[in-house]
Parts: sequence; structure tokens; C-alpha cells
Amino acid sequence: MRKQEIVFEGIEFIVEFDYQPFEPAETGVEAQYPGCEESIEGVYSMQHKGTDFFDLLYDTNENKINELILEAIHDAE
Repeated sequence: MRKQEIVFEGIEFIVEFDYQPFEPAETGVEAQYPGCEESIEGVYSMQHKGTDFFDLLYDTNENKINELILEAIHDAE
């Protein structure tokens, strides 16, 4: 599980989540692994000043929040 700070709707949140980085497909005659895309596998909490807003925000904003998490990961690298 990872933690990342994001800004959603102008508010800073600390988000706990699982992350699957991009993995390239194997190449060559005996290649078997198709690779996988980068993705957020699960979000478990969205905390602001110690209060968890996950249940209130995530279901209706899942795609946007996942995009913000990926952007924050890329910015931190």
C-alpha cells in the first residue's frame, strides 16, 4: 500500500492505495507475458486533517481521483 498527497476540489488529501506500475510485454519468439498498464488497484482512504472522506467522495469521483493519484505519482518521480 502506498500513500500520496493529492489536491481534489481545492482540498489536500492523503490517499492510501495500491498501485500497479506499467510493465512492458515480453518480446521475442518465446514471449509469454503480455505486460500490463499502469493502474490504481484500490483506494482505501482519503484523509484531510485526520478525517477520512473516502465513503463520501470516492464512489462518485473514482476516475478523477485515480487520475489525480497517477499525476501525483508521476510528478514525484
